[in-house]
Amino acid sequence: MSGDAYCVNTNPSLSLSKRLEAFAYSPWGFAMMLVVSFIEASFFLIPPEVLLIPLVLFRPSRAYTYAIGCTLASVSGALLGYAIGAWAWDAVAPWFFESVPGFSPARYEQVRGLFAEYGPLIVFVAAFSPIPYKVFTVVGGAASMALPPFIIASLIGRGTRYLLIAWLLKRYDDRIREFLGPRFAWFALAISAALVGVVLCMR
Repeated sequence: MSGDAYCVNTNPSLSLSKRLEAFAYSPWGFAMMLVVSFIEASFFLIPPEVLLIPLVLFRPSRAYTYAIGCTLASVSGALLGYAIGAWAWDAVAPWFFESVPGFSPARYEQVRGLFAEYGPLIVFVAAFSPIPYKVFTVVGGAASMALPPFIIASLIGRGTRYLLIAWLLKRYDDRIREFLGPRFAWFALAISAALVGVVLCMR
């Protein structure tokens, strides 16, 4: 076996890069991102950026496709959260308080007060910012917020968030790759791990 072949086969950065690139180019990458985007908006812990960022970094040509898909899946999941709050809250409230990060009776009452005071604006803020969006989607239904402004605020907030991420990563993709070199794949994983860590710290 030649020395060059040995180096290629045992280079962890190269191996990881190829695995992540294969994942990004497979239909499973996009599908998994859509699933995570959907369930995160109503009860799941991990944000879709954990998959969105690596996918955009490895396939910048599809950055906006990923961002739009992420937005639509997330708002669809928000409608599920709204439905839970509107029609099943009394039945599922104990489970949400015990099992879903970010939910507590005190947080629930606090968010209901924010809905009464700010309406669609608080939905936009929750959709755009790192605060737990799922809390606001469920409470929006429980508080009987009008559905059209809920959907519009969610679309604007989530769309702005994901499209901004996609634009930044696409805009600076070449510079990131040039700066990181063979450590590019580890950088993508580190960003995802950092997001998970931030979410866990906010529980």
